[in-house]
Amino acid sequence: MGLHDFTTKEIFNKVFRSASGGTVALQSSTTQERLNAVLDDSNDALRVSMSGAKIYATFVHNFADDIGTTAHFLPWSDETEGTGSGRWFYPMPFSSMKCVKVIMRTRALSDHNGIITLTIGTINDQDAVGATAFNANASVNQALQVSANDNSSIVYDTFNNPAVFTHNVQAGGIKMLGMKIQANVDVGSSNEWYFTSLWECEV
Repeated sequence: MGLHDFTTKEIFNKVFRSASGGTVALQSSTTQERLNAVLDDSNDALRVSMSGAKIYATFVHNFADDIGTTAHFLPWSDETEGTGSGRWFYPMPFSSMKCVKVIMRTRALSDHNGIITLTIGTINDQDAVGATAFNANASVNQALQVSANDNSSIVYDTFNNPAVFTHNVQAGGIKMLGMKIQANVDVGSSNEWYFTSLWECEV
């Protein structure tokens, strides 16, 4: 269904909240009265409910390195990957994050017989941030062979477990997301790795 399937009042009823946080009852007021009820005079803003709303977010995880056969954590904020403790983890601001897919492409590979495994997991609240705290029990995996061309591309979108990670943000139990890749053979020397991840997020 699209916006054209709802009246203006029905749309307001779904997203706007009164000053006390309650819903504005359907058909109980005019459009102008509804807007007045949700208008925040002190901040020149509308009070809009985001609870339960789903949005899509993308992240870029590009880096350049010879990964060999060592597991490498993908970056979330710069172009520096790593193998141990470091800034390769993302504190989840959403109550739920589901990985829809991860796109991988390289500049060039010398060996197309390699299998590259992508692992997604979390670091629990209160745990020290680092590779040793990465929760393998809550991880999802997908192993795919690189394609037989110079600019190999891989789409990770079918995981061994549902790639859904949740926590209670309001309670302060903040989990951190991490993603790592590992090849079973050395697929090339120093290389450029291009990764983009797509997530379905719930506030």
